[in-house]
Amino acid sequence: ATGSTVLVSAPSTGPVVGLPLVKLQLSVDHNNDDELIRHYVSTAIDLARDYLEADLLATTYIQKHDSFPCCDILLDRWPVASGDVSSITYLDTAGDSQALATTVYKITAYEREKTRISLKSGQTWPSTYFEADSVTVAFTAGWGVSSANVWAGPKQIQQAILVMVADWYSCREMGGMSKAACGLLDQVRLFSYG
Repeated sequence: ATGSTVLVSAPSTGPVVGLPLVKLQLSVDHNNDDELIRHYVSTAIDLARDYLEADLLATTYIQKHDSFPCCDILLDRWPVASGDVSSITYLDTAGDSQALATTVYKITAYEREKTRISLKSGQTWPSTYFEADSVTVAFTAGWGVSSANVWAGPKQIQQAILVMVADWYSCREMGGMSKAACGLLDQVRLFSYG
């Protein structure tokens, strides 16, 4: 089950695709079009993020639920590594805030699937206070940036952004994504069931 998700902190800063690489892709060796190229890069990143329904840079969220589900908690942002779930808290039947012990649940983060939080064998979800948003999961979604300021996400996303920027730069009236860019993004797009 999924709940309502609230942005806690904006995406971390860092280049998904840096200007020098974009200019190399475009064979541009001057600075006259830098502002236009940066605009294209920003737009391409937004399109890629929306197409993938993914956070490209590390972004912190809380996801709220009225109670624990009968089965798994499905985080509605991705990618989320198992170590990126920082806490699960809930209001107990007396209305007091409690931290759920990590011995109760496990986190399953498969590539290209949403992260699931499920009960460990022999465990049950605790009863919660009868109030909206009684369960809160804090987590970070997105790919990080290394200490060398290099984006840690899939290279197909970077290449799709480069393709979009090159398309727009060569044909200034063009909009949207080409089949080539979509094909690259489809290689890392989230699997959807049902």
